[in-house]
Amino acid sequence: MRKKLCMLFCVFTMLLCALPVTAGADVGPKDEATICLANLPEGSYYVDLLYINDYKSRLYDRNEYRYTAGADGALLRPADEAALRDAAPAGWTFVILDGTPAPTWAHIDNNAHTIEYGYFGLPDAFRVIFADENGVQVSEPVERTMFHQFFRYDCASNTLVPTGSVVRSYAKQILSTLLPTLLVEGLLLIPFGFPLRRNWKVFLLANLGTQVLLTATLGFVAMQGALWSVYLLFVPVELVIFVTEALVYRRRLHSNQPEPHPVVYALTANILSGACSVASLQLLLDWVMF
Repeated sequence: MRKKLCMLFCVFTMLLCALPVTAGADVGPKDEATICLANLPEGSYYVDLLYINDYKSRLYDRNEYRYTAGADGALLRPADEAALRDAAPAGWTFVILDGTPAPTWAHIDNNAHTIEYGYFGLPDAFRVIFADENGVQVSEPVERTMFHQFFRYDCASNTLVPTGSVVRSYAKQILSTLLPTLLVEGLLLIPFGFPLRRNWKVFLLANLGTQVLLTATLGFVAMQGALWSVYLLFVPVELVIFVTEALVYRRRLHSNQPEPHPVVYALTANILSGACSVASLQLLLDWVMF
């Protein structure tokens, strides 16, 4: 009877994970670069990004600022556009004033002194151009290394530096997938007849190793912003993890039952924990990326 209930649970789990889901053409997070402004002067100012335009096609003309608050602070339009263009280095294009090959929007928050640039057209490398009543200044170029990333621009010293940590983001991703995996697969040991007290070392080491593999592959791709590649790679990576865990569990898991099913357990556990990991990453993606 217990064996039949276990097999029924396996079938139900796989059917549950196969339920259809709705897909959209414009879903999921987009590239973002948040510029945190420090040592701001009094009064109003204008900030934009500069990038090197290597594209032959015309620039997308729907780029815009979204303004939130403040009488003083960032302007939607420069007071002297000619002075801005004279100060821009040769070959560098304005993200908002000129546009990008794909759309880019900027969200201004004068209360927090931040400007958040995002969407498909966000360049991988850029400068900050800053203008106030004292003149115009242009920072040295920086490159984005993360899908969502913070940068600190010091208006007094005209320096632009990234503030995000790739190592911290990887650690967050491991936590966001490892914890639900340990919970789901640990509880699943019970109906399959594998006592946790006898198997916790093998169970923990196997999941730590496979989660490192998951982060090393999918995590790296996600950090580059290729989220659709993550979805495409998820199934083959999970297949490798299943084979690895099945081989380990077949040799190392101990059971009181005369006919244990470690391979079936590994298959069921990976399907269920994989679904939970995807849901966890979707819910915690902003926390993971920043």
